Amino acid sequence: MGYALKITTAKWYTPSGRSIQRERKFENGKFVETQPDSLETEAKKKSRPAYRSDAGRVVYGGGGITPDILVHDDTLTAAEQTLSKAFAPKSQDVYVTLYAYSLELSRNASKDFKVQPQWRDEFYRRLTGKGVAVDRAQYDAAGRYVDRLLEQRVARLVAGDSTAKRRDLPFDAPLRKAIEVMEKGQSQRDLFTIAAATHVVERPTAAATAP
Repeated sequence: MGYALKITTAKWYTPSGRSIQRERKFENGKFVETQPDSLETEAKKKSRPAYRSDAGRVVYGGGGITPDILVHDDTLTAAEQTLSKAFAPKSQDVYVTLYAYSLELSRNASKDFKVQPQWRDEFYRRLTGKGVAVDRAQYDAAGRYVDRLLEQRVARLVAGDSTAKRRDLPFDAPLRKAIEVMEKGQSQRDLFTIAAATHVVERPTAAATAP
């Protein structure tokens, strides 16, 4: 297989005249987003030009294609954020150690495996052996975060990405909300009606997200 690179210098518009292009700034030789998705709010979305689809649904221009329902990802706890920052300077060593250990675990793990406390202990031992200096109390305080890293990597090796994603569902707030809405609606029209009636922006919870 070959590769192709497509470059466009034009902006994209829908038939109603709405621009779906998100504005970007050119700084230090790079294009940067002026408004990351993670900072999108209903108020900011509604401050942009409003258009109506053929069916009369209100959509907003000038900010890319934003969701009808804004759901922020779940966030790390304070302890988990601290550990994640401690891992950052040695992220490559952390990844290599995680992958190698998970590969070993996957050889004897069933599809419905559960992360064992001794896995966490052994992972810590291997990290320190690799030169990743992390305080043990700090590591233990973020046990759920560590377990999730191990679970996701082992699950991918044992049963593939789809199984790993199903295991990760409790930590994926946008996907959980999408499933909730889809279960309530039987048609596209139903989904649009539900979305229009949803005015409250979902806020992050204390559930953890892996890096």
